[in-house]
Amino acid sequence: MPRMGVVTALLVGAVALGACSSGSSPKQSPLGSTPPSTPTSSSTSSTPAPSPSTTAPLSPFEDDPAVKALRKWAAAAAKAFNAGSKFHDPALTALETKSFVPLIAANFKTDSGLRYPGPVPFTPISVSAANAVRKVHACFVAYGFAVNPKTGKSPRKLQLVPLTAEMVDQGEAWLLNRLPDDNAFSCTGVRVVTVRW
Repeated sequence: MPRMGVVTALLVGAVALGACSSGSSPKQSPLGSTPPSTPTSSSTSSTPAPSPSTTAPLSPFEDDPAVKALRKWAAAAAKAFNAGSKFHDPALTALETKSFVPLIAANFKTDSGLRYPGPVPFTPISVSAANAVRKVHACFVAYGFAVNPKTGKSPRKLQLVPLTAEMVDQGEAWLLNRLPDDNAFSCTGVRVVTVRW
């Protein structure tokens, strides 16, 4: 993303191997990747921008357990980054599968030297479920949220990227498993609410 500038956008830099049973390694999208060149027909606007923090739900999907888990991850990842890229912090790794843990650092490289003023911002636009796996299709702020700690301003223009977060049910918790290259949707017209610490 958070990539993710994902971190800032979630996430966003090249990412990870899936925890699939097959021998192939699924492609993962980095959080800082550029949006697809061909937007889908559902596009409505060419300049999405984050809106200010609010007490209203961040999206219609906030009650979904996978989205709740992804929100926790977005906050823990931003805190780990701000603490000096301590991505092996137990508070963060408890929200990820073992296969995802070594991949997260690459997602935040583009934000080196910056600071997250809040959780990695994203807006889920759909959630698909199959057995113990849910895919959260979301628009993440890839650039433009992380700020220069001296000025408090972002050195980059805002950019949203479509990103799919695959969450797996481990019984007691939903964990971020991978960011598959499954982003054939547009973030045009999507508004992302930013939340600050």
